[in-house]
Amino acid sequence: MVVNSGFGHPLWKLNRLESTMQPREISSGWRRAVPAVVAAAAALCLSACVVAPAPVAYGEPAVVAPVAPPAPYAESITVAPAPGYIWIGGYWGWVGGRYMWRAGHWEAPRRGYHWVPRSWVAGPGGWHQRGGRWEGGGGRLHEPPPQY
Repeated sequence: MVVNSGFGHPLWKLNRLESTMQPREISSGWRRAVPAVVAAAAALCLSACVVAPAPVAYGEPAVVAPVAPPAPYAESITVAPAPGYIWIGGYWGWVGGRYMWRAGHWEAPRRGYHWVPRSWVAGPGGWHQRGGRWEGGGGRLHEPPPQY
């Protein structure tokens, strides 16, 4: 009886190669590389993005009210938190179509500056609010920190 062992067949080497390399072994290298390739591509794409900061608005927006503000409140001024602090008086602010009183507060002085209080001025289209500010230092204006 003659058994064909496959030695004479030209596809024997191919069959033997396929039998030793499992499909899982062939694709496992790619499976390991795909996350690294995706991460590298994402890093490359994101590094090309330029994220600019939002523009900073200095001062306050123009406020125009259709009617004159009420008379100022007579505020009771509390004791200063530290020697040399100055009292920033309260004011009527125009919010949501009506006047709303904003209470005064103490603030640390700024060397070379003086406080110019808020005011309302009659003008075209109604009453225009002029925001309070620190003034001095060679003509430069410094807005106070916002009070919330």
